[in-house]
Amino acid sequence: MIRVNKNLIFLFTGRLTQAVISILTIRLMTELLSQTEVGNQYIINSMILWFSLVLINPIGMFVNRHIHEWQKQGQLQAMVKNVNMYFLFIAVCSVPLLGAARYFLKVGLTIQAEPLLIYVGIYIFFSTWFQTLISFFNLFEFQKQFVMLNVISQILGLGMAVVAVTWLQPTGLSWLSGLLAGQILSLVLGIFVYKKYFPQSEINQTSSFSLFNKNTLIFCYPVALATLFMWFMNQGYRLYIEKYIGVEALATLGVALGLAASVAALIEALTTQYYYPAFYAKIAHSTLNDRQAAWQKLWDNTAIIYIPFCFLTMATAPFLVRLLTAEKFHHVTLFVLMGAFIELFRQMSNVAYLASHAEKKTQNTIAPYLFGSLLLVFLLAVLRNFGLLDIFNICLCLVGVGLLTLVFNVVVVKRVLNVKINYLNLLKVFIFALPLLIIHYFNNQSASLSEQFILSCIAGTYCLFIIYRRTQLAAVRN
Repeated sequence: MIRVNKNLIFLFTGRLTQAVISILTIRLMTELLSQTEVGNQYIINSMILWFSLVLINPIGMFVNRHIHEWQKQGQLQAMVKNVNMYFLFIAVCSVPLLGAARYFLKVGLTIQAEPLLIYVGIYIFFSTWFQTLISFFNLFEFQKQFVMLNVISQILGLGMAVVAVTWLQPTGLSWLSGLLAGQILSLVLGIFVYKKYFPQSEINQTSSFSLFNKNTLIFCYPVALATLFMWFMNQGYRLYIEKYIGVEALATLGVALGLAASVAALIEALTTQYYYPAFYAKIAHSTLNDRQAAWQKLWDNTAIIYIPFCFLTMATAPFLVRLLTAEKFHHVTLFVLMGAFIELFRQMSNVAYLASHAEKKTQNTIAPYLFGSLLLVFLLAVLRNFGLLDIFNICLCLVGVGLLTLVFNVVVVKRVLNVKINYLNLLKVFIFALPLLIIHYFNNQSASLSEQFILSCIAGTYCLFIIYRRTQLAAVRN
């Protein structure tokens, strides 16, 4: 008898629902906003992600690393109070910092200053808290609550975004404000859920816990530096593009890479939701051998999923572009293909990145991303100097930099954890995924929408078969 993993089915159904909502979000955004406002939306996101990655993410990683220990010690409530103070501090500081960046660096000048500054401050506090709170549910394996809150947030946010751009102003800032409103309402619901599953009566209220100490600083400052460089590789270069080739070019690049990123984010979210809680639980109070085995298993399991889905994105790119974007963006298919590889290298680098976190040697995370960001700056400067700064060449640079950064990260993993990467297994997954490129050849813009749909379904079925088969073989080896 075949045993059905009901939890996995629920997670997949939830993520599929989120994928459908994401499809509607991209489609409606490109339909309701002008190309300039789509570009402005990407500029705002790049600004916000600087604060999220550089100032918020390091604390988040530290909390994830220790949260199971704190829960056993009855210190969750004290930790929440510390985190709340920190988020509020960063939200307040973001307003003058962003104002200074606009004045001195001349970025985001196509967006009204006062509404932008207010939005960013509100976003950093409330959206960060929403993402943090639902991550608690996932880490403690309350995954149904995690999925439901995400879906509710997306539905409310999309509805409010459409209302905002239809009835107020058709701007990127109005669109993002609607999405944020959905998260704020979902945060209120999430607080009630948190209090239900983590009642204060079960938490040590007299704890002298403090999140801000020497150990936190030692862990977080290298992460902050690494994510600063990571931000430039993934987002910061977009401000450079806006400045030198215009906001409409940024919109084209943003939509293309955004499509690839949306597919990758869906798969990455499902994968991390299923595998990461077990990984973090195994490395708490563990030996070196335990951490080596935990990371190796995580690497193998995620590679089996990420590689086939990279090729699936390429196979279905013409259909995705036609389905998910307005007609004015139907020329971006080639850039979606390149974006699929950019996302694959980013995903695998993120997994490699966790090796240093497992060993609490986060200073090792700096070098790969410092190298990648400096190389990208150099390549963009060369392109501009020779008059070659266009979207195709920028994407080509991003692919090359992403690959070299991944290689550097793997070298760091070998030094930190002393593990052996099974390159033969990776090669086998690549080879099995190659036939998906044949489907891409036929799945072109000359095919009808129904033909593209059928070809995409065939590609998706084959992709799932690869993952199922390779996962079975990995389970036998383990």
